Amino acid sequence: MMENLGLKLSADQGWAKIYRVSENSYLGLVDEKRGMNSFSEEKLVEVKFDLQDPQSWEEYLKNTLADSVRTERTFRDLGGYLFRF
Repeated sequence: MMENLGLKLSADQGWAKIYRVSENSYLGLVDEKRGMNSFSEEKLVEVKFDLQDPQSWEEYLKNTLADSVRTERTFRDLGGYLFRF
């Protein structure tokens, strides 16, 4: 999924993967068995990106992740996490 968003993997520690979001921003994904929070059906995280051109991203997401896009500039990934652009 991160490849669909165009994020580059910066570090892969096996149980944690860190993606570069911008020049000064990173998004870390951690295996729930090793992280400090346990798995939860109700997701505790919402990821938001502030974009200069959200309309283009909305079109990209609809074309790339059509089944996941819920509303304008919002989608849930396969793990159920909410992303807003």
